Amino acid sequence: MSNFARSVFSAGLPSRVAICMAIALVGQSPIIYADPDPGAIRVALTGLPKGLSPGFYGFNLDFWFAIHAARLDNPTLLRAAAALHPMVLRYPGGTLANYWNWRTGWFIRHDLPSRLRWTKHRTHVPYTLSRFKTIVNATGASPVFDLNLLTSKLSDQLSMLHQARNLGLPVRYVELGNEFYLSKAGYKAHFPTPQAYAHRAWRWATAIHHAFPRARIAAVGFWHVPGQQPAPRAAQWNTGLGHLAGVQAITMHDYASPARLIPRAMLQGRLDTSTIPLLLGLPFQAVRGLDESRYELPASLVQLPIWVTEYNLGPLRLDGHPHPDAIDALWVHGLYNATLGLLLAQTPHVQMALVHALIGSPMFSVLQSAPPYQRSASGYTLSLLYRAAKEAISLQTLSFAPEPMAHPVPFLRLGKMPAYPTLIGAVFQSPRSQRAVLINLSSRPRTLDMGKLLGGAFHYRERYAPAQMTVAANQIPTTRSENATTSFVLKPYAIALLRKVTHRPG
Repeated sequence: MSNFARSVFSAGLPSRVAICMAIALVGQSPIIYADPDPGAIRVALTGLPKGLSPGFYGFNLDFWFAIHAARLDNPTLLRAAAALHPMVLRYPGGTLANYWNWRTGWFIRHDLPSRLRWTKHRTHVPYTLSRFKTIVNATGASPVFDLNLLTSKLSDQLSMLHQARNLGLPVRYVELGNEFYLSKAGYKAHFPTPQAYAHRAWRWATAIHHAFPRARIAAVGFWHVPGQQPAPRAAQWNTGLGHLAGVQAITMHDYASPARLIPRAMLQGRLDTSTIPLLLGLPFQAVRGLDESRYELPASLVQLPIWVTEYNLGPLRLDGHPHPDAIDALWVHGLYNATLGLLLAQTPHVQMALVHALIGSPMFSVLQSAPPYQRSASGYTLSLLYRAAKEAISLQTLSFAPEPMAHPVPFLRLGKMPAYPTLIGAVFQSPRSQRAVLINLSSRPRTLDMGKLLGGAFHYRERYAPAQMTVAANQIPTTRSENATTSFVLKPYAIALLRKVTHRPG
């Protein structure tokens, strides 16, 4: 009997139900594929084009850059960041923004929570706006300024924005703090209710617009991911923002935790062939939760754009402790982030999608934290997605006929995970070119008939690896670059970037 089958009996289910589930699940995958496998799958455009913000894709910078600001002078790091093609970079980051002193380029000295008190005694190179400008210049990205509403004053934060503009940093995107829906003591003391936050956010937004009329300003919202039970403060956050005004967007963050959805006995410390498809279904659940969260907002805010200024896969926790090596270095983690990134680009009202973090904890990093700053699994997948979107002004979703689907079997904590497509894609349109991105989320190769979608012959660059492969310096995904006329085979667990072949006159 498998470990998961044993867990069915220990779950306290009625004996007949437990026996039936155990028999059904012994040695079998909990995923059923409706796989027509007719040969070539026809690919076509569907729906209407969606406009794409020039600042759609990018990265949160966060703690690593605060601690290692001196490395922003390293050309290897700057080249590695630029090769990912980010459109926006978030300064100074997430949680640290609520305790940040932009003048010193370091944390404040007062009102620090216990988890940040180590910063009082650490020597550091200041992570100033000037140093931040180095990576902005190297990547060509625009800044997203996350302001300190918690431990600073409006006048001081306005001075920061003026200093940024004086340095040549455009003040286009401004966030009013980070994750105040969390039940942290300092957050509750300053903002005991969402109404209290809404009042201050409105006052700050009014002053910022007076000084920077072209700035787009976003306030904090909460993303309720299906299958995860939020704390009471977070659950009531969106509905409590009724007095919020003066902002042009709402921020939301997503860290779907597989440990909260997949039974522990199935995980056994690492993902296996039966749980990989469950993890790859999470982005589709997350997007559904984002739409539901938007409709929790008051009527005056529900039509505002959404900025996803942080997203990633939450850490796998066994026995209450995170296990970074269980998921976070695997190829499937990169596919997860690329899939959610593409789905967000296709989602109405979403105008920004930033992965946490460019460099940081191994659980989240897109680039590894030591020279030569090699890419993680997410770095290899997102670089293709971001390249497709660079300079694009719109995108249009692709349809697949027939469409292969995964049908997760609902049981225990999984609830009713809906069926999801194992092929997704979109065409990104820029003034000068078309590029397409295709992702295969299944263990089967797919023959795709592109027809004349890109105007004839096309070039494709494909990256693929076994879903459970650990991406490391001596083990990287396979990259294949070839030309094709109308069709090609997309490998299992692969992402591909396609562009039209242009023939230059000889």
